[in-house]
Amino acid sequence: MFIASFSNMSVKEMIQFRTEIRNNEGVTKISKITL
Repeated sequence: MFIASFSNMSVKEMIQFRTEIRNNEGVTKISKITL
Protein backbone atom coordinates (compact mmCIF):
# COMPACT_ATOMS: atom_id res chain seq x y z
CA MET A 1 0.00 0.00 0.00
CA PHE A 2 2.71 2.45 1.01
CA ILE A 3 5.01 1.40 -1.85
CA ALA A 4 2.16 1.56 -4.35
CA SER A 5 1.58 5.22 -3.54
CA PHE A 6 5.23 5.97 -4.29
CA SER A 7 5.02 4.30 -7.71
CA ASN A 8 2.44 6.92 -8.71
CA MET A 9 4.78 9.77 -7.80
CA SER A 10 7.27 11.30 -10.20
CA VAL A 11 10.97 11.58 -9.37
CA LYS A 12 10.60 15.29 -8.64
CA GLU A 13 7.71 14.65 -6.26
CA MET A 14 9.70 11.87 -4.58
CA ILE A 15 12.62 14.23 -3.89
CA GLN A 16 10.29 16.94 -2.58
CA PHE A 17 8.48 14.34 -0.47
CA ARG A 18 11.73 13.16 1.12
CA THR A 19 12.76 16.76 1.80
CA GLU A 20 9.42 17.43 3.49
CA ILE A 21 9.87 14.36 5.68
CA ARG A 22 13.27 15.66 6.76
CA ASN A 23 11.61 18.97 7.59
CA ASN A 24 8.91 17.07 9.53
CA GLU A 25 6.31 18.60 7.21
CA GLY A 26 5.56 15.39 5.32
CA VAL A 27 4.06 13.69 8.37
CA THR A 28 0.57 14.82 7.43
CA LYS A 29 1.06 13.56 3.87
CA ILE A 30 2.17 10.15 5.17
CA SER A 31 -0.86 9.90 7.44
CA LYS A 32 -3.14 10.82 4.53
CA ILE A 33 -1.57 8.17 2.27
CA THR A 34 -1.73 5.40 4.86
CA LEU A 35 -5.33 6.16 5.83
